[in-house]
Amino acid sequence: MYNELFYLLLVLVGIIVSWLLFVDYKLNYLERVGPKIDSIFELTDLDIVGNDIVSENIKDDHLYIFVSMNCTQCKSLLRKIQEEYIEHQDYVTIIVAGPTPSVEKWKKIQGYEFPIMCSGYEKLLENYNINIFPFAVKTFKSKVEEKSAYCEQYLHQKE
Repeated sequence: MYNELFYLLLVLVGIIVSWLLFVDYKLNYLERVGPKIDSIFELTDLDIVGNDIVSENIKDDHLYIFVSMNCTQCKSLLRKIQEEYIEHQDYVTIIVAGPTPSVEKWKKIQGYEFPIMCSGYEKLLENYNINIFPFAVKTFKSKVEEKSAYCEQYLHQKE
């Protein structure tokens, strides 16, 4: 009888611990995505799309927005950036997930005028730990200050 009670108690504890780990994993997911806060943010393995000139005047306070070509949320965000491009040109850098030829074609079809950088999905995951789109990384003097899956808040902060 004591063996059965001990076994039941052990199973119950196992279920509770598993549930707590699962809840912690789900609640803290966004903290694990993207580069770590206070880490140095470097642009590595990125291609510049077409003849775009990515601003050399990147200010201390900068926003990198990672997007996917197939993401509907990304499309509405990019439309907003396109409309207000002059305001954001030295503050925002767009990085698109996908191979350069596909991104060039996509950019032309969408009619985007702002400079775009791109990298394959695997490289974005490997170099920046980004697997959800859109995703914003806000830096100050090349150090990651904030990050979020909600990007528009950072655009409004700059206005």
